[in-house]
Amino acid sequence: MADENNKKTWGNIEPDEIADYELVDVYTSYNFAEAELIRDILLDNQIDCFLQKLHPSQFPMDVGKHGQIRVTVDENKVEAARSLLQEAIDEGALSGEGTFDVEG
Repeated sequence: MADENNKKTWGNIEPDEIADYELVDVYTSYNFAEAELIRDILLDNQIDCFLQKLHPSQFPMDVGKHGQIRVTVDENKVEAARSLLQEAIDEGALSGEGTFDVEG
């Protein structure tokens, strides 16, 4: 989409506005189902996130700690995301077998 100045826009957001954030890995899970639950918890609380599945190419499966799923959020939402995940662990909704990638 282009406006009268022939600048590309993304919806109502100018390209300069899109680049004003940095993504941070907040949590690493080793269980894909739990990572999906984490994403649901964060999205339900208006925290956009991404799941990045990492595993060695020679072992394309989730076995033990070989298959990491990193939960990534905007740097401005790190503390809120960490707090929500810790609360979910404390309440037993999450196993807590993963690791936090940021100090809290």
